[in-house]
Amino acid sequence: MKKLIVSVVAVSLLVGSSLPSYASDWDKAGKALAIIEGVRILTGGKVDVVGRITGINSEHPTAQYSHQHRKPAKVQTCSKVWVPHYVWREVYVPEHEEYSQDYGYVIVESHYIRYQVEDGGNWVYQNCYHKNYGQQKKYHH
Repeated sequence: MKKLIVSVVAVSLLVGSSLPSYASDWDKAGKALAIIEGVRILTGGKVDVVGRITGINSEHPTAQYSHQHRKPAKVQTCSKVWVPHYVWREVYVPEHEEYSQDYGYVIVESHYIRYQVEDGGNWVYQNCYHKNYGQQKKYHH
C-alpha cells in the first residue's frame, strides 16, 4: 500500500511539474492544504484528513495487521542482583609498642594482618520468568 502511495505521488510530481499551471491554481491548493494541516494541529492530531485518506495514520488496523493475527509481546521479568567479588589483602605490621592498662607499654612483634576487600563484581539476573500467552516458564541462569 505504501509503495503504491509513493509511486502515485512520484508520478503526480513528474506530471504536475511538466504541465503548465497558473499561480492562482497553486495558491488555492496551498490554502486548502494549510487549512487541513491547521485543523490537524489544532485538534492535536485527532483529525488527520490526509492520513486517513492514504491510510498512513489509521486508528483501525488493516486486515493483514488486525488484532486477531498479532501475537502478544514476549515479556521477560527479572530482578538484577549485584554480586561482589572479594579478595584477601595482606598487610605487614612492623614491630611496635602499644599501651595496655594491665601491663603498661608492651612490645608487639611484627606480623601480617589479612582482611577482605570488595574487588569489582557483576550483575546476576534472578527469578527470570518469560510471560508468553498467559503461561509462565522459569528460566535457570
